[in-house]
Amino acid sequence: MAEAQHSQFHTRHGRRGLDRPTLRGSVSRAGREAPGSARSSPIFLRAWHGLGRHRTHLYGGSIPHPLRRIQIWLALVNALSVLLGLSLVFAFSSPLFEFYRRSLAEVFFSATVVPSAVEPYFAWSMALIGAATVGWAVTNLFLVITAFGRGEPWSFIALIASTLVWTFLEVLVSAEMGAQIETVFVLAASVSVVLPTAVAWWITVRPGKTS
Repeated sequence: MAEAQHSQFHTRHGRRGLDRPTLRGSVSRAGREAPGSARSSPIFLRAWHGLGRHRTHLYGGSIPHPLRRIQIWLALVNALSVLLGLSLVFAFSSPLFEFYRRSLAEVFFSATVVPSAVEPYFAWSMALIGAATVGWAVTNLFLVITAFGRGEPWSFIALIASTLVWTFLEVLVSAEMGAQIETVFVLAASVSVVLPTAVAWWITVRPGKTS
């Protein structure tokens, strides 16, 4: 009688308790996993395996083919934005930004070069802009790789809304100050994100779309 009750207890409760891994990633007494499996790996490797599952959306997966191309495009745009932001932080004084510096000098100082007295402040301001660009682009990059690839509607709205808000404010200020080069750059960058994201939304989650 006691053995029967003991067996029923394990049948009802034992599987849930025994199959739960420990904090070290070890396996339960009910079964063993291969040494190289994701669950038995350190926590950072488990995070990498999780990111790998999302990468399948980027390079294949089950998403529609046009959406996959848009996803790759948006990932490249944000990766380039990261490089641009890093360049503003560490290389704004290099010849790479010579034309941009000259254009801003003409707008704000009516000269071909930025006055030496304000050069440190100018470089510091651009470094702050570059740091913010890197942070925003990294967030968007992970958004594109994960939620966008799964076709989650909020990811499309987040990308479009954040880009349009940035575009409106940036163009408003740049047009007021007469910085035409900045206005052109912002509009081009905005179109490169908003247009393909809107197309992706139309493909996947547009109102009235039947599955």
